[in-house]
Amino acid sequence: MDLATQEAILEAANGSSEGRLHLGQVIGLLMQAGVESYIAAILFLFSTAVAAQTANCTPDRDGRMVCPQPNASCLSDRLGDVVCSRPGGGIAVDRYGVAACGPGVCVADAEGVLYCSGSPQGAASVGRDGKAVCTGTCVAASAQACVKPVAAN
Repeated sequence: MDLATQEAILEAANGSSEGRLHLGQVIGLLMQAGVESYIAAILFLFSTAVAAQTANCTPDRDGRMVCPQPNASCLSDRLGDVVCSRPGGGIAVDRYGVAACGPGVCVADAEGVLYCSGSPQGAASVGRDGKAVCTGTCVAASAQACVKPVAAN
């Protein structure tokens, strides 16, 4: 396989996983490079599957991908450390750039204070009065409720 074909395959895979290219564009790009259409379809499906698996993953400051547990989310804090919510929980960054978590979805009220639903997978929003409104009760988000994930190998 020549260099141009390898570059076309790499561009197709990256473009697909980043959402820049749709199936027809991927197949067209690969066919122009001389790759058979069935191979293009397989590559597209593979790249889409990989993109779906890494959609919630976040790179840490060393570039390693860190993925949350199922039904959890991760983000980078102001120091570049990746922190995650517990499964079913929420995570947000406060006005100081500190990640904080809770049992359910988290929101910032009108004063910038983070509150989370006290119910796992519970909803949270901000009412017209600027106060947090939550499924069940609202609880203050805390950094201690977050977990430090382990980078994938």
